[in-house]
Amino acid sequence: MSLELIYWDGKGRAECIRLLCAAGGVAFKDTRMADEDTPAAVGNTELKWDEAKKAAPFGQAPYLRVGDKILPQSRAIERYVAKLGHLLGDNEFDAAWIDAIQEQVRDVFQAFRNEGTDDDKKKAFVAGLASNSAVAALAKLAAPGGFLVGNKLSYADVALFQFLNDTLQPVDPAAFDAALPAALKAHKAHVAAVPAIAKYLAARPARPW
Repeated sequence: MSLELIYWDGKGRAECIRLLCAAGGVAFKDTRMADEDTPAAVGNTELKWDEAKKAAPFGQAPYLRVGDKILPQSRAIERYVAKLGHLLGDNEFDAAWIDAIQEQVRDVFQAFRNEGTDDDKKKAFVAGLASNSAVAALAKLAAPGGFLVGNKLSYADVALFQFLNDTLQPVDPAAFDAALPAALKAHKAHVAAVPAIAKYLAARPARPW
């Protein structure tokens, strides 16, 4: 069964999918379309969005080609590849907890998005991580030197890592480092050191988004 991820040449809503595939050893073709608004995002395909959109069930990217079928929506794709990569825990209860944590991460992400495009507001959000109750709740789950659910890497760990590393940290690295709770700082470093993730991060193209 062949997998092909269709998205622009940036992190955006596809990066967690890519990280999950790397962590779970899920082989896929990473098709990156050029982004005309981002000169560095040169892409690796001649495919243009006008053409790719014709195959998108909901007219959005990313979407995943699974053989001759197509799966839309980033969260659905994340869960699908997480299952393929055995990143949904050891039992159904673990899987439910992993989903719960991922939804908590999504709540924090949505609160961040609600700040809009104002750089000062986004920086204030990052500077306020230490007093953010939703972030504190995540920090309580981060066992020293361990993972969020059980004793192995899961979708929850990857989702939290990707949000912290690619969304919040670039806004203001110094403020992020100062405000991120120690437990989450340790968890982020622990996930980054997982060999498959470290290898992916070292090789991925540098993109501004």
